Amino acid sequence: MIGQAIKGILAGTTPDKELVYLFELAVCEAVANSIKHAHECRADCSVEVNLLLYASDIVVQVTDTGIALNTEMLKQKQLHAPQNNISETEGGRGLFLIQKTMDEVRYQSIAGKNTLTMKKKIPSGRPGA
Repeated sequence: MIGQAIKGILAGTTPDKELVYLFELAVCEAVANSIKHAHECRADCSVEVNLLLYASDIVVQVTDTGIALNTEMLKQKQLHAPQNNISETEGGRGLFLIQKTMDEVRYQSIAGKNTLTMKKKIPSGRPGA
């Protein structure tokens, strides 16, 4: 559902279908990671998604109160593709996809609140810009 919401909002903001797809992919991966890893798939937890639209970029913040991300994993995913011996069902590709599709990715965990911030520049010269 979050993917459809992101797609709907951005489709009305930019005609760039690739940008919309990449942002939808990154947000869905971030939310899935939060549910699976931070909250260990528990049903009694929530994930908050904030979308900020600016003239030059789009920012999404995915926040949870689950287990904090080991920031070393984020650094490793910036530099290396997932290992070939990891199957599709085992995962391990979410952070890599986020890093590859977004222009900027930041993570912070303060007082039990974990926030992944993803930023993507809106290409200049697009119609309506």
